[in-house]
Amino acid sequence: MVPVVPLAEARPAPCRPPGANQPRLEDLARRQSAIEATLAQTRQQTVVTEETALLQEAGIYQHRHPLPDAVAYQTALARVQSQVKTEDGAVQAARSWTVNGSEAQGRTMLRDYSKLMLRAYNAEADNLVRGLKLIDAAISCACRS
Repeated sequence: MVPVVPLAEARPAPCRPPGANQPRLEDLARRQSAIEATLAQTRQQTVVTEETALLQEAGIYQHRHPLPDAVAYQTALARVQSQVKTEDGAVQAARSWTVNGSEAQGRTMLRDYSKLMLRAYNAEADNLVRGLKLIDAAISCACRS
């Protein structure tokens, strides 16, 4: 149940002394100037975006590499590696092959040769990467001296 207050006991809100709203007005003025600065910045970005759109319509655009940093590169590389593993797409080989009239022996031979080719490729890639690291180290040593 809601208590009922008689009219005689109800009190009006106290009046504020002159200047009591000054801090609130200053705060509102600061907020307004911050909002106006944000608005000006947003308008500037809008102009830049419109210019970019006009240039793109004319066929002029700025190329952006799909992997701008190492983290994105590692993520994309992991995705491709998992895709290759699941699809057996690292090495392309014939689908139907027979050895001594047996398709099972043919599949086994193709699987073994595919593994051999993949190992050879990975070994060559590892050797190239090791060679690049040595070249980078030699260049940095030569630059220091």
